[in-house]
Amino acid sequence: MRKPGEIDWAFKKAVAERGLTLRELSKAVGISHTLLSMYSRGRYVLTAEERKRIARALKMSEAHVFSD
Repeated sequence: MRKPGEIDWAFKKAVAERGLTLRELSKAVGISHTLLSMYSRGRYVLTAEERKRIARALKMSEAHVFSD
């Protein structure tokens, strides 16, 4: 799992592949836009449950969405 301060480029790429904004993803997942934004900049570490919900919303595997 990534440490705070490390940007997850796989996450950014997966969101872009689906053509979503972080705001749209946050609504689909039920996680605040602020937390997703913080995660995308390496300032927050997602929980295992949050990772599962995001992967499901993107219809991709966790391994594809998140770099570890």
